[in-house]
Parts: sequence; structure tokens; C-alpha cells
Amino acid sequence: MKLVKPSILRLIFFRKLVPFEESTFEQNPPMDLMNGNHVEEKQERNEVKASPRPSTSAITNGMSPSASENITPERRSVALPETISLNLLDIPREDFPPNESLICILHYPDSNKASQMFIHGQASSATMKKIHTKAKEFAAILPPIKQPPELGKIYLAPFDVDPDDDSWYRVVAKSYDPESELVVVAYIDFGNASEVKWNRLREFPIQMANIPRVTFRVVLKGVPCFGNKEEDKFYKQELTCKLLKMKYEGEPKRIDTEVMLYDTESKVCINEYFNRNEALKKLEHFKPVQYNLDCVPMKQFTVLENVDIAIQYDETLDKGFIYFVLTSDYTAISEIEKKATEVGEATQPYKPQKGELCIAKFAYGNDEPTWYRVVIEKKVEDEYAYFVYFVDYGNVGKVEGKDIREIVQDLIVECPLICASIDGGNEPWTKERAAKFRKIAAKSMNILKAQRIEFKKDKDDYVVSLPEIVNQL
Repeated sequence: MKLVKPSILRLIFFRKLVPFEESTFEQNPPMDLMNGNHVEEKQERNEVKASPRPSTSAITNGMSPSASENITPERRSVALPETISLNLLDIPREDFPPNESLICILHYPDSNKASQMFIHGQASSATMKKIHTKAKEFAAILPPIKQPPELGKIYLAPFDVDPDDDSWYRVVAKSYDPESELVVVAYIDFGNASEVKWNRLREFPIQMANIPRVTFRVVLKGVPCFGNKEEDKFYKQELTCKLLKMKYEGEPKRIDTEVMLYDTESKVCINEYFNRNEALKKLEHFKPVQYNLDCVPMKQFTVLENVDIAIQYDETLDKGFIYFVLTSDYTAISEIEKKATEVGEATQPYKPQKGELCIAKFAYGNDEPTWYRVVIEKKVEDEYAYFVYFVDYGNVGKVEGKDIREIVQDLIVECPLICASIDGGNEPWTKERAAKFRKIAAKSMNILKAQRIEFKKDKDDYVVSLPEIVNQL
């Protein structure tokens, strides 16, 4: 990922740097950093000020004898700046840019979840210049850190991804891999991150501790996400080279303020561009749901007596009902699954909509994967997968998007599944009672004798009588 520098900054960064002044390192630290836990830093500062030109031994501390012999007199004359241990929240922050101010886009996070971006106001360009000028000056004097960094701590680091970039930046150490010796650092004034060898880092100079952060993360109001087309990516990159006008309502948030952005040259609203793109994308993929659960005829009867049933799903026992089929309907279920397998293996993956009737491949436990009729409940967040309801079994499970197919007319046949309340007397269905029911049913492989199954019109529900089990509870 290339570190993005807006055009307004490019004009600044390529100017000749302000000549380095040795007195910079002798300036007093800000008063607010000398309070509380910074007494030790204050004492060290006074010692350095009393002796602005340290001895050769002070400069060569930690170096080999051969390295110290090669130090020139000019190098010995430069005092090492004081450093300080800070985390991100210790660095002050400028106020959010005013409404209708000009801004530059610095970086887009690698995320399709939202239209996020890091920006800074045009008015803070002088501060950005100061940050980069000072960082480069101090990095030229400070030695590399002597051990792997402390995570969460602020350092100075280069951007090694770009070999032509000789600038240094304020960073936060996010993670460290001892094997590769690489540190993931976040560039706090740009919003992006990259990997750097740990010994490339420099301690953070106290003289930069009071330079505020001027970068803010915002989102485009009303834009759920950026498009993934090539023209969208090009347009996003083009925007980083422009001055944009920013508008927002009310008080800005600490993070992700919703904003409207406008191209100052073409007057185009950036939000409308991406919204129009999103609307077109939805229109392209829109397809009315052809089949849903209401299309499937359900098994209907008034009363059945002395029939064998097979429990399909019993996780609802603590609520007093179960899902089952008549054993005489086993053949119908087998035919449904056989036809679903033929269709599933012969067709391509299908992108369904919520509530749509489809077929999906799924494996129960150690069973072989089988194709079933399902209804899409919802998409799994951050995954190409869906939660589905198994039409002929009554349970819900997660299936991969690649294992979903569009259903065909031949599979719109009667569902043999019956959902019925258990006639269990006046006893409540506690978890203990449900567990005992399962234990007894398991002895007969969940094949039970139903004395009576009756549709109760007043309850609009089926009731099943299983006295052989209920009497043992």
C-alpha cells in the first residue's frame, strides 16, 4: 500500500527543508509534559541543557569501539534530543475542521464495510509540514531503538514500502513478529499501516509531543460502501489529488463523522456519485423471489391414530413441541433429497435473497454431505455463508454460499414435516424433563408410536399423544 500524500502536501513536502538548528534540541519541553509522571524527563532535560555537547562516551554509548572511532567531530558536536514514552492518547488533537471547510483525503482503509476515509483540513497543512520536517530532522540524529518496540507506544519510522520515500513519520507500534523481526506500525498522521524492521524505529522526541494530530476518520453520509469497479477505484485515487469542500450537520463525532464532500472544481457531490453507483449495482442484481416457504404445500390431516413417527428435530422440547415425520413418508423425503442432489450437482452456485426457497448442501455431524430444501434466513456477516432453515427437518444451520443452488419447479412438492405440541399433561417442560424424553426416545432410534395426532382448530396447531414416553417422565 502506497502512503498517500495529497497534492497540497506534495507542494510542501518537495520544498527545501528548513535548515536544521542545533538549538532545537535545547528547547524546553511543553509544561503539560513536565507534570505528573514527567519529573524524570524534566531532570534529564536540565542535565542535557547544562552540557549541550556531550562527551564522546555519551555519544558512543552502545556502539562498538570501531564505530566510535569513525565518528566525525561534526557528529560529536550534535546533542541527542530527549525522548519520551507516549501512547496515542497522549498526543493532543486539533479541533475537527469547521463546516464547509476545504479538506484533503489522505487514505482509504482497506474495508468494504463503509465509506470510510482519513482526511485533514487545508488549514492544518502547516502543521503537517512541521510534523514531517521535525520527524526527518530528529530521525537523522536519533539512534535506532535497542530492543523490539513496546506495543501501543509512539515512535518515529520510515515508510519502507516506498523506496523513494526518505521521510519519517509518527507511528504507533501495533504488533511484532519475533521471527521476521517485523513490526506492524500505524501512521497516525495518515491512517494507514505497514511493516517495518524493528531496528528501523526511533524513540519519540519530546519536542514533538505537543504537535497535535490533525487527521480524522470520516464516512460519506448515506453511502454504505465504495464500489469495487475499476472506475470506482480510479475515482477514489483521483480524489486524493484534489481539494474538496466538506459539509456536515451538528457537532462532529470523535470518529466517523458523517460528511458530504464536493469537488471544488466540478462541483460534483462525491456522495451522490457513489450513491448512484450503489443504486445501479443493486438494480443489476435485483431479482424477485420466485419461491418462498409459502409456495411449499404442507402436510394436512385432521386425526391420525396409532402411527409410527420419526423425530427430525427435538431442540424445541423445552418449549413442549417437536418436529417429526410419519415413517410412511420416508420415501417422499428420500425422493426430495435425490432430486435435490441431481439439481445441486448439475448447476452453478446461486446468490439468494432473504426468505428465498433454495437447495443447499450440508453435512449433519459425520454424515455425508446431502442436498436439502432450505429457506434463507440471513447472510452471515463477514462471510460468504448463510443461515438457513431446513424445510423438511425443522432446524437452522449455516451453509457456505458456494453450496447454495436455485430451486427448480420439480422440488416444489409437499413437505412431510409435522410440528406438534406434545400432550404431556399438566407438567411443565423443564430442561430436565426434555433431557429425559430424549434419553428414552434415543433407545428406539427416535422412532416412536404416536397414539394420536390431531389438528386443534382453536390452537391452529397439531397435538401429538406419546403416552409410552410421557408416562415415564
